[in-house]
Amino acid sequence: MQLIRLLSRGDRSAIAPKPDAQESYNAWMRSGFKNTVWTTGCDSFYLDASGLPNSYPFAPRQYRRDMKIPDLAEFELTA
Repeated sequence: MQLIRLLSRGDRSAIAPKPDAQESYNAWMRSGFKNTVWTTGCDSFYLDASGLPNSYPFAPRQYRRDMKIPDLAEFELTA
């Protein structure tokens, strides 16, 4: 919501993750799938072309914590 507020108030015209922050986040997400059913060779529509699911690998409580307050230093903020 913090990012949406920046846009809706007109404080910023565009917001995008920095490439290094995006790659770090993706690596962290991939690491979360280790030792889950998704890495046992199952066949599911959840899996993308790389064999990893298009979902969040951690508990909902963790998701809420992760999304609550974004680190604005990880984003390109266009005025």
